[in-house]
Amino acid sequence: MSIFIGGSCVIYGDTTPDTTVNEIRFVQDERPPINWNAVDMSLTNKIKMIINLSSYGNGHNRGWHNEANLRTFTESVLTTLISKAYNNYGITLGKLKRFCRLTFDNEANEIYSPYEYGYYLDIFYSQVASRFDIGAGNFGNNRKDYYEYICRVHKTSFNILDIHMQNGWETKSKIAENAKWYRDLATKYVKCISCTEA
Repeated sequence: MSIFIGGSCVIYGDTTPDTTVNEIRFVQDERPPINWNAVDMSLTNKIKMIINLSSYGNGHNRGWHNEANLRTFTESVLTTLISKAYNNYGITLGKLKRFCRLTFDNEANEIYSPYEYGYYLDIFYSQVASRFDIGAGNFGNNRKDYYEYICRVHKTSFNILDIHMQNGWETKSKIAENAKWYRDLATKYVKCISCTEA
């Protein structure tokens, strides 16, 4: 088990070289320079990165418009990331993959059913095409039904079960109960587990 000190670069956030992992969120239709600055800082300092591709939108309702929208957005972020790593830092995709992974969408349970999330997760997995490890989940409000569904039905579309330890984790007993539940789920479906928000 490893525990990293995380920094969050969520749209307009910032980080420092003291962190050991940065979640860098990219939102469709909006990729402000600060996010790419966080990528540059992470590449310079070899800080682990979790690139979060999120369906929040700029000037429109949240959600992926269609398959083409998700594929185009995903490819634009990945192409820029891979190119930047190699052209500016001499980091090949193989080396980049050792300290950078992806996670799919943030708290999408607010707008999608588990079935809809799974549909878009499969498209995302197909577009990434094994270039990076993929985390899935990031569901708010301790939505165990969503986590169980994606593990059972879409288990081949991701490597890492990304959990949010917020609502429903307020007491020692809830922490112990939830930690066991998620650990058992990850073990059952042979997934690594990671906390992406707490």
